[in-house]
Amino acid sequence: MKEIKTISYIAHNRVPGEKAHSIYVLKMCDAFASNGIDVELIVPFRFQNAGKTNDLQKIPDIKNRF
Repeated sequence: MKEIKTISYIAHNRVPGEKAHSIYVLKMCDAFASNGIDVELIVPFRFQNAGKTNDLQKIPDIKNRF
């Protein structure tokens, strides 16, 4: 069986966001990264979030960069 090295996680929601599913997306990406998989998180550009910094490292319980 071929080992997975990279995952592109596509989510159609605001990340980070105010809803629970945005936390779920971040936790899934964090879990993949914890297991040695390179994760690329792909989310749509939202004009409401333009100019805001979305530093995922400042979110509690997110340990890995992706």
